Amino acid sequence: MKSKMVAIFAALMVALMVAGIAYAHWSKVITIEGTVTTGTFHLTPTCDIKVLEPTDKPEYYEVGQEIDLEENSVTYWINNAFPSMKVYIKFDLHNDGSVPAELYYIAFSDSEGHSWEYTAPEIPAEMGPVIEGSLPEWIEVESITWGGVPFGQIDPGQEAYVEFVIHFTEDTPEDSTYTFSFTLEYRNWNEVP
Repeated sequence: MKSKMVAIFAALMVALMVAGIAYAHWSKVITIEGTVTTGTFHLTPTCDIKVLEPTDKPEYYEVGQEIDLEENSVTYWINNAFPSMKVYIKFDLHNDGSVPAELYYIAFSDSEGHSWEYTAPEIPAEMGPVIEGSLPEWIEVESITWGGVPFGQIDPGQEAYVEFVIHFTEDTPEDSTYTFSFTLEYRNWNEVP
């Protein structure tokens, strides 16, 4: 009987040890939480156009511009252009977003059949000669000024702009219409090769 008691006592001790290990361990719960906010991608164009010469007869011509933020377009117009007229044009692009914007694609076409397009990384570093070579011979580019940051990458809070002074030469055709279109496609900076 004594051995039975010892066996029962031993079994009880083993059971208590197993129960103690199962119920007497320490624990800690760790919760990991996070929040992700995404940036904003927003470019705002502004523009200006004015006649530099002649300035004494504004009733004979009209220049203007329109920005359509819904359509992401800028339209310039010069009505009743004539030989020796000089016009100042400015195009400005401001990064109002929180992530850098990089130029991915640029294209040009006009009503005289000139056209070109470039996709990154083949976009020329110097666009001035490309633009000048695309215009009709009767539109002379007297100056091109690039300012702000390069049009390649525009960081948040920065702007890039280009200013042109164009001169309508003596060969400007009478009673004609010339149209042109530039297309700029920007993407978030890490998506451009």
